[in-house]
Amino acid sequence: MADIWKIDACGDFKGSNGGFSKDGLIFLNTHRGSRESGFINELLAIDEKSQKVIKKMVLNKKTPNLIAESCFIYKDYLFLIIDKKSIEIREIKK
Repeated sequence: MADIWKIDACGDFKGSNGGFSKDGLIFLNTHRGSRESGFINELLAIDEKSQKVIKKMVLNKKTPNLIAESCFIYKDYLFLIIDKKSIEIREIKK
């Protein structure tokens, strides 16, 4: 998936640095905010068919930089690295 970035009039930006899909779900790693206020890094789970967000998970809050690779899939499990302090493992079920 391609990187997508937008900067608004206040200098805040929103974007995605790629994603992956599994079993009819698209997982999109997103960022929003600014260097001054900090960035929020969220993972969105999107139903591939309806294109609707079915789950939002905050991975990192108020970081001074963009965070890449805070999540990955192995077999039927989603691994989430939360605030660089803990790991959550969730089974992927549609």
